Amino acid sequence: MMTWIKRFLKAILFVVIVYAAGRFGVVYFGSQLIGERDPYLQMLTQDSVTVRWQTRENRMGVLKYGFHPDHLNYTLLEDTVGKVHTITASNLQPDTRYYYSVGDISGYKDPDPAIDWFRTMPADGQPKPARIWVVGDSGQPGEISRDVRDAMLRWIAEGRCRNIE
Repeated sequence: MMTWIKRFLKAILFVVIVYAAGRFGVVYFGSQLIGERDPYLQMLTQDSVTVRWQTRENRMGVLKYGFHPDHLNYTLLEDTVGKVHTITASNLQPDTRYYYSVGDISGYKDPDPAIDWFRTMPADGQPKPARIWVVGDSGQPGEISRDVRDAMLRWIAEGRCRNIE
Protein backbone atom coordinates (compact mmCIF):
# COMPACT_ATOMS: atom_id res chain seq x y z
CA MET A 1 0.00 0.00 0.00
CA MET A 2 2.80 2.44 0.92
CA THR A 3 4.63 1.75 -2.39
CA TRP A 4 1.50 2.67 -4.34
CA ILE A 5 1.17 5.98 -2.44
CA LYS A 6 4.85 6.79 -3.06
CA ARG A 7 4.46 6.12 -6.80
CA PHE A 8 1.29 8.23 -6.88
CA LEU A 9 3.01 11.13 -5.09
CA LYS A 10 6.04 10.88 -7.43
CA ALA A 11 3.71 10.97 -10.44
CA ILE A 12 1.94 14.05 -9.09
CA LEU A 13 5.30 15.73 -8.39
CA PHE A 14 6.47 14.91 -11.92
CA VAL A 15 3.29 16.41 -13.42
CA VAL A 16 3.67 19.56 -11.30
CA ILE A 17 7.33 20.00 -12.35
CA VAL A 18 6.53 19.50 -16.04
CA TYR A 19 3.60 21.92 -15.80
CA ALA A 20 5.74 24.53 -14.00
CA ALA A 21 8.50 24.23 -16.61
CA GLY A 22 5.94 24.62 -19.39
CA ARG A 23 4.38 27.70 -17.77
CA PHE A 24 7.83 29.21 -17.23
CA GLY A 25 8.58 28.72 -20.94
CA VAL A 26 5.29 30.33 -21.98
CA VAL A 27 5.80 33.34 -19.70
CA TYR A 28 9.49 33.80 -20.51
CA PHE A 29 9.35 33.38 -24.27
CA GLY A 30 5.91 34.95 -24.60
CA SER A 31 7.09 38.10 -22.83
CA GLN A 32 9.97 38.79 -25.19
CA LEU A 33 8.98 41.89 -27.12
CA ILE A 34 9.70 41.74 -30.81
CA GLY A 35 8.98 44.33 -33.42
CA GLU A 36 8.90 48.08 -33.33
CA ARG A 37 7.92 50.36 -30.49
CA ASP A 38 7.09 54.01 -31.02
CA PRO A 39 9.26 56.48 -29.14
CA TYR A 40 8.37 57.44 -25.59
CA LEU A 41 9.87 59.88 -23.11
CA GLN A 42 11.44 59.19 -19.73
CA MET A 43 13.17 61.24 -17.05
CA LEU A 44 12.02 64.64 -18.28
CA THR A 45 13.79 67.39 -16.30
CA GLN A 46 14.35 71.11 -16.76
CA ASP A 47 17.46 70.46 -18.86
CA SER A 48 17.24 66.89 -20.19
CA VAL A 49 15.01 64.13 -21.52
CA THR A 50 15.53 60.47 -22.36
CA VAL A 51 13.87 59.14 -25.51
CA ARG A 52 13.42 55.38 -25.96
CA TRP A 53 12.13 53.29 -28.87
CA GLN A 54 12.59 49.90 -30.47
CA THR A 55 13.29 48.73 -34.03
CA ARG A 56 12.90 45.36 -35.73
CA GLU A 57 16.51 45.24 -36.91
CA ASN A 58 19.78 46.06 -35.19
CA ARG A 59 20.41 49.72 -35.94
CA MET A 60 22.36 52.67 -34.61
CA GLY A 61 19.70 54.96 -33.17
CA VAL A 62 19.48 58.65 -34.04
CA LEU A 63 17.59 61.36 -32.17
CA LYS A 64 17.03 64.66 -33.96
CA TYR A 65 15.45 67.57 -32.08
CA GLY A 66 15.00 71.31 -32.27
CA PHE A 67 12.74 74.27 -31.54
CA HIS A 68 10.64 73.90 -34.72
CA PRO A 69 9.40 70.70 -36.42
CA ASP A 70 10.88 71.85 -39.74
CA HIS A 71 14.28 72.60 -38.20
CA LEU A 72 15.58 69.75 -36.07
CA ASN A 73 19.01 71.31 -35.65
CA TYR A 74 20.45 68.92 -33.04
CA THR A 75 21.41 65.30 -33.70
CA LEU A 76 22.49 62.63 -31.20
CA LEU A 77 23.74 59.15 -32.14
CA GLU A 78 23.90 56.03 -30.03
CA ASP A 79 27.31 54.52 -29.35
CA THR A 80 26.23 50.97 -30.17
CA VAL A 81 24.01 49.09 -32.58
CA GLY A 82 20.88 47.38 -31.23
CA LYS A 83 17.11 47.00 -31.39
CA VAL A 84 16.31 48.83 -28.15
CA HIS A 85 17.35 52.47 -28.33
CA THR A 86 17.92 54.99 -25.54
CA ILE A 87 19.26 58.49 -26.11
CA THR A 88 19.39 61.29 -23.54
CA ALA A 89 19.40 64.88 -24.73
CA SER A 90 20.94 67.24 -22.19
CA ASN A 91 21.82 70.91 -21.86
CA LEU A 92 18.24 71.83 -22.82
CA GLN A 93 16.54 75.09 -21.86
CA PRO A 94 13.96 75.04 -19.04
CA ASP A 95 10.26 75.36 -19.89
CA THR A 96 10.91 75.06 -23.61
CA ARG A 97 9.06 73.10 -26.29
CA TYR A 98 11.23 70.83 -28.42
CA TYR A 99 10.17 68.80 -31.45
CA TYR A 100 11.90 65.52 -32.12
CA SER A 101 12.20 62.55 -34.43
CA VAL A 102 13.89 59.18 -34.05
CA GLY A 103 15.34 56.84 -36.61
CA ASP A 104 18.66 55.32 -37.53
CA ILE A 105 21.69 56.31 -39.55
CA SER A 106 19.87 55.49 -42.79
CA GLY A 107 17.05 57.94 -42.07
CA TYR A 108 14.24 59.11 -39.83
CA LYS A 109 10.65 60.21 -40.23
CA ASP A 110 9.55 63.82 -40.22
CA PRO A 111 8.03 64.72 -36.85
CA ASP A 112 4.29 65.07 -36.47
CA PRO A 113 4.00 68.48 -34.75
CA ALA A 114 0.82 67.35 -32.98
CA ILE A 115 2.50 64.55 -31.03
CA ASP A 116 6.28 64.49 -31.55
CA TRP A 117 7.21 67.15 -29.00
CA PHE A 118 7.99 67.62 -25.34
CA ARG A 119 8.36 70.57 -22.99
CA THR A 120 11.14 70.61 -20.45
CA MET A 121 10.23 71.29 -16.84
CA PRO A 122 10.25 74.90 -15.60
CA ALA A 123 13.27 76.29 -13.80
CA ASP A 124 13.44 75.84 -10.03
CA GLY A 125 11.19 78.25 -8.17
CA GLN A 126 8.88 78.84 -11.14
CA PRO A 127 5.86 76.58 -10.52
CA LYS A 128 3.59 75.88 -13.45
CA PRO A 129 0.52 73.66 -13.91
CA ALA A 130 1.37 70.24 -15.31
CA ARG A 131 -0.45 67.40 -17.02
CA ILE A 132 0.89 63.95 -16.26
CA TRP A 133 -0.23 60.85 -18.11
CA VAL A 134 0.72 57.53 -16.50
CA VAL A 135 0.37 54.39 -18.60
CA GLY A 136 1.33 50.83 -17.75
CA ASP A 137 3.59 48.94 -20.13
CA SER A 138 1.55 46.19 -21.75
CA GLY A 139 4.66 44.87 -23.49
CA GLN A 140 2.65 44.46 -26.66
CA PRO A 141 3.19 47.05 -29.37
CA GLY A 142 0.52 47.49 -31.99
CA GLU A 143 -3.08 48.49 -32.40
CA ILE A 144 -4.12 48.35 -28.74
CA SER A 145 -1.21 50.54 -27.62
CA ARG A 146 -1.96 53.03 -30.38
CA ASP A 147 -5.66 53.03 -29.43
CA VAL A 148 -4.77 53.97 -25.84
CA ARG A 149 -2.53 56.77 -27.07
CA ASP A 150 -5.16 58.01 -29.54
CA ALA A 151 -7.87 57.99 -26.85
CA MET A 152 -5.73 60.23 -24.63
CA LEU A 153 -4.97 62.58 -27.52
CA ARG A 154 -8.72 62.83 -28.30
CA TRP A 155 -9.42 63.57 -24.64
CA ILE A 156 -6.91 66.41 -24.72
CA ALA A 157 -8.19 67.72 -28.07
CA GLU A 158 -11.76 67.80 -26.74
CA GLY A 159 -10.63 70.44 -24.26
CA ARG A 160 -10.99 68.37 -21.12
CA CYS A 161 -7.58 69.53 -20.02
CA ARG A 162 -7.70 73.34 -20.23
CA ASN A 163 -5.10 76.01 -19.66
CA ILE A 164 -2.22 73.56 -19.75
CA GLU A 165 0.04 73.18 -22.74
